[in-house]
Amino acid sequence: MPRRIQTLITGFEAFGRVKSNPADRIVRALSYDCVAGQEITGYVLPVSYTYVFDWLRAILEVGGRDGQPFDNILHLGVAVGSAYWRVERFARNQRGKTPDTQGVTSLEPWIIEEGDSLLVGNLPVEAITSDLQAIGIPAQSSNSAGDYLCNYLYYRSLAHLETLHNPPRAGFLHIPADPDTFDSKVMSAPVFSFEQHLEAVRSALTTLNKYP
Repeated sequence: MPRRIQTLITGFEAFGRVKSNPADRIVRALSYDCVAGQEITGYVLPVSYTYVFDWLRAILEVGGRDGQPFDNILHLGVAVGSAYWRVERFARNQRGKTPDTQGVTSLEPWIIEEGDSLLVGNLPVEAITSDLQAIGIPAQSSNSAGDYLCNYLYYRSLAHLETLHNPPRAGFLHIPADPDTFDSKVMSAPVFSFEQHLEAVRSALTTLNKYP
């Protein structure tokens, strides 16, 4: 029996005005599923500059099913003001001043001192975007993953993978809010149902099979 592709998907916990992170719920729904012939392992990560990369590094060391190494990493994060799925091309060596959920921020504007200013993901961004649009999901490629934990995780992830002998591919999808994202005091206009979120992630995973 041929070895199945091992794919890691990650999401973040709730933070700030996000009372229920749809990325968290997507990861929990798809973890240990088999999508497009890929065995999916999912982890929900803390919104923490202190711990998030240590968690990711430990996850990569453990691997997927039966300890097999991962072939793909698909990071998910919510973009609260977006009306689009944003397929991120780059991670930037910068972070803003917004504190994480533990109140931690940085006095320095960079993520890794003397690190490259830009690191490029290697998932098929344009193909993922096109396939999402083909099933009716308003998607676009993006050149900015922001300056909060999403970009931080993406940058640290890509920088770490450069040090590995046979690293998995990695990319980042920013998703819009859904009706359960905010509490009732936040005025928002979610444009996706949770079912559409699941459909979109399954589409992105299926696209990976076209470009091994």
